Amino acid sequence: MHHSNRAWWLIRPPLLVPCMRSQHHIEGTMRSNRFCTRLLSIALLAACRGDADRASAKPSAKAVLNDSFVVDSMTKRVRYSVRPARPPFVASAALLIPNTVALESPAPDSFHIEFETSQGTINVAVVRAWAPLGVDRLHYLARHGFFTGMKFYKVQRDFIAQFGYTGNPQVSAVWDTMQIADEPSVQPHAPGTLAFASKGPNTRSTLLFFNMRNNQGLEASGLAVVGRVVKGLEVLPRIYDVYGQGLGDERIIREGDRYLEEFVDMDYILRATVKP
Repeated sequence: MHHSNRAWWLIRPPLLVPCMRSQHHIEGTMRSNRFCTRLLSIALLAACRGDADRASAKPSAKAVLNDSFVVDSMTKRVRYSVRPARPPFVASAALLIPNTVALESPAPDSFHIEFETSQGTINVAVVRAWAPLGVDRLHYLARHGFFTGMKFYKVQRDFIAQFGYTGNPQVSAVWDTMQIADEPSVQPHAPGTLAFASKGPNTRSTLLFFNMRNNQGLEASGLAVVGRVVKGLEVLPRIYDVYGQGLGDERIIREGDRYLEEFVDMDYILRATVKP
């Protein structure tokens, strides 16, 4: 019996020691884990504070630069913070039943059109010698309020800002068929120039666009320049461009404002005024 007890102690300590070491190892690991957790928490907190500091250092999507301008959340461009209300379009007799005599009457040799838009005023100098047919059409449309409340429905950043459809399907249907022949480009498609768009050869009607950059490739397409911006060139980059070319022309003609009003951020023309 005494021998067995001695044998037990001879055998047991080696077994007990590893168990004690495991216990110490576990406790040490737990202490290490708790320490690492504290370090990780501190690091995460510091990172969050750093992100917050960096975010506050940048202008936010709605950061007011002054009383009039903000940075747009989508385009990251400076825009008016409060846009003027879009005026209603009036379908006058001159637009519903165009006067053919007036339509064919030549416009003045030169004049200006002042486009008041939701992002500022653009003054365009128009020269009839550049594209007589196009200028005559533009002059008629502007004099009869065709551009009132009109939206910039096709805008591509650093390319073009296009407009030309009213929100009235009846008026759009009338003018969609009143097409004029193409004319050669006398002036280059430089930034700030205004030209008619088309749907193919000899299909110019009411669609126009501002060139947002140098678009030399358009000069051979029959899209003759009719005017150029002489004041308000800085307004063009403010025009909302997120919708791009995603809107269908035929649907705009068919539905008008019922469709266009879905695109609430589109910029628009308040009025276009012909001036000497």
